[in-house]
Amino acid sequence: MKLGKTLMAVAVAAMVQQAAAAPIDESPDVQFSARIYDNFYLLKDGYDSSKIYYIPKRGNVAIQAATSSMPVPRFNVFHKMQTSGFFAGETLSYMGGSFSTLGDYDALQDLLDEANRHGLKAFPAPATEAQTTFLATGNQIDNGRLDIACSNEKLTIGQGGQQRQIDVPKCTMLNDESGEYDLSTNVMYRFRSMMVPSQTVVNQDLPFQAVTTPGWDQQINNILMTGGQWDNLLTARIDWKIKTDEKYHVVKVKVDWPELFKQASQFTSQNQNANQEQEVQQFFQQQAQCQDVSQCGAVVQFQQNDGSFGPVSPDDDRYQQAVGALRDKLQGELFNEVAAFQQQQQPSPNPGQQQQQWDPIYTMKSNYDKLMKGGEEFMYYYTPGVMRHYNTTLNFSCMKQPPMSRIVWNMDDPGCRALIGQ
Repeated sequence: MKLGKTLMAVAVAAMVQQAAAAPIDESPDVQFSARIYDNFYLLKDGYDSSKIYYIPKRGNVAIQAATSSMPVPRFNVFHKMQTSGFFAGETLSYMGGSFSTLGDYDALQDLLDEANRHGLKAFPAPATEAQTTFLATGNQIDNGRLDIACSNEKLTIGQGGQQRQIDVPKCTMLNDESGEYDLSTNVMYRFRSMMVPSQTVVNQDLPFQAVTTPGWDQQINNILMTGGQWDNLLTARIDWKIKTDEKYHVVKVKVDWPELFKQASQFTSQNQNANQEQEVQQFFQQQAQCQDVSQCGAVVQFQQNDGSFGPVSPDDDRYQQAVGALRDKLQGELFNEVAAFQQQQQPSPNPGQQQQQWDPIYTMKSNYDKLMKGGEEFMYYYTPGVMRHYNTTLNFSCMKQPPMSRIVWNMDDPGCRALIGQ
């Protein structure tokens, strides 16, 4: 059984990682098999030629008792009719558990074995931080944009004995054969995941809690009955920042959420309500230059060389880093990231896994919590040196829930058994 050896190697790697030098963005000098490159990003150490670092390309839910005859995913879901609040009378789905960034134990063992044959030691890459994003899939994107129409509608919300009107973006797919595809809110009404602390590695479990918007309960139940893939319904992604510099700077950000959503809505309307990657970047470039929160919704103050804060960045590099920090902090609150699900033609080299790819398109998000909050001020820390970004796709798969039973790993599928080393 390979699994015990794999877990031991992971534990040893995590213990010695703090002594490792920062990786550099180059592949190792030796050649690994195609299976390894399909499952991992590989980096070599900047100082020690005997060390390499890996970042898993795919993950899944974490597994308990992975070596047993009945492994149990660390995942639970239940559905509840709402009696009050934003979705009174609707059924929401509540999910909780832990993600594992490692989706294939066999692939990791193969990596460790191949590295050993080359005289190398493989470690999980050190990460500064990670952000988990849920992606609604199944949308066809033509000519790089979603064919959608968006408008704002007034919504009256009561909270704490008071009522307030907020503007909520409502978007529909024009080419949806079912008549309407509502993008007015993200699939996830709320999502909380434990932030990855500094001085950590990419190979770990991340606890999370999530609440969907209405209408997902039956689809989730159908998938759990068969133990099938979730890819055409829901996927997630962890975006890693791999550290290359121990220094950090700080920006102060003051936000007027209703005004910021107004500015973002006006900006997206200029781009057919479906923004491409470079257009979202342009929006945050504009926001970072603003100095009146009542006019643009967000004001950034930069840390000066003497430690004080001011409206002007000390240098261009620090300005660009601050813009990236601002986008990392605010993007998930303002925009939905919509993915075009495309099944690749070539067969997957990994049993139990599907190949997919997407080009992100961003639409406005109805963020009720932030719109109700009004204003907010916070500090944001960022690394001024070169930051390298990688991602791990979280494939929800191989989970099955027999009638009147808890969710278990789908041991009827050989591919699912292979993913946990059985």
